[in-house]
Amino acid sequence: MAKPREFFSVQHIKSGPAAWAVLAALAAAFAGVLSLLHIAAGFLIGPMIAAIWLAARGTQLRVPEPLFYFAQGVIGCLVARSITPAIIGTLRGDWLIFLLVILAIIAASTLVGYVLVRQRLLPGTSAVWGTSAGAATAMTMMAADYGEDIRFVAFMQYLRAAIVALCSTFIAEACGGTTAAASPALPARHLMNWGGFGATIIVIIVGIYIAKRLKIPGGTIIVPMALGAAVQLSGTAPMTLPPAFLAASYAVIGISIGLRFTKDTVKAASKALPAILVAIFALMASCAALGGVLSALTGISWLTAYFATTPGGMDSAAIIASGTNVDMPFVMALQFARFILVVLLGPHAARFAAERSLSENSSK
Repeated sequence: MAKPREFFSVQHIKSGPAAWAVLAALAAAFAGVLSLLHIAAGFLIGPMIAAIWLAARGTQLRVPEPLFYFAQGVIGCLVARSITPAIIGTLRGDWLIFLLVILAIIAASTLVGYVLVRQRLLPGTSAVWGTSAGAATAMTMMAADYGEDIRFVAFMQYLRAAIVALCSTFIAEACGGTTAAASPALPARHLMNWGGFGATIIVIIVGIYIAKRLKIPGGTIIVPMALGAAVQLSGTAPMTLPPAFLAASYAVIGISIGLRFTKDTVKAASKALPAILVAIFALMASCAALGGVLSALTGISWLTAYFATTPGGMDSAAIIASGTNVDMPFVMALQFARFILVVLLGPHAARFAAERSLSENSSK
């Protein structure tokens, strides 16, 4: 048996049960501290920090794909729980504003990537794909299909997801928008709707199966969300997500994101890190400014507009926003619409910017 000092050595945290034990202990500790501090989405951020810490030390742990897909399906049902006739009205009533804001976000992210490629800070045109706002997993997989270096695309995408999640948490806290939902607590037994919970599990499993069968980009969130919304709006069963169940799903997503920060990708992108950070914060500032415009045009609170336009992942946006005093249907309506448009238009915008920047570089 390993001695206590040996248990926490680099060799023991790379893989195996000991590594999972260390990760679980660190994740629980960080999540507990953040929850005590009333930090929104502590069960997402804490495990993410723990996973990044281990990943930087060369851990070989990976969250099994089915478990990650299931956690994404849970987030899809979390979004579905917020979809009401009001959200449909929001999309229908503000569709032009939504479209203009989303196109502006896509344009801003493409411009940032274009500048990075012009500066030749990363190999090829991976920077254009890496700065695409939202749809991190889908854009990373699409970039691989187009022959880009997926390591750098994933590095930029998930680094931004982590930074946006952390900043969003602190912004929500600073604006006084957090609620008790930021730190889930176990419900009383008599409040548990077991029928609704069973229906939710079925929706998640069926939704993931359909998404993988049809190879829908981002489908492990979108399909369960669509099915869950249909089931809930039909009055068949409410999407029931116990706080402990949600907390575990948050942790799985946080750990999965954190473990993507492999030792090799961090080393390979270290030289470009300052420029990448500037690009990330420039994109975040642009989206926050667009949030201000959206707030002025629609009359919603700036915090709601910020979460609606933040360039993080739809899953982390849903998690953090659910623990704040914001208009959740509005947030998810715009996030959902942006996700769809990014998946549809993002690759074309990335290819256009990449080809333009490469042609300009070659003519120098």
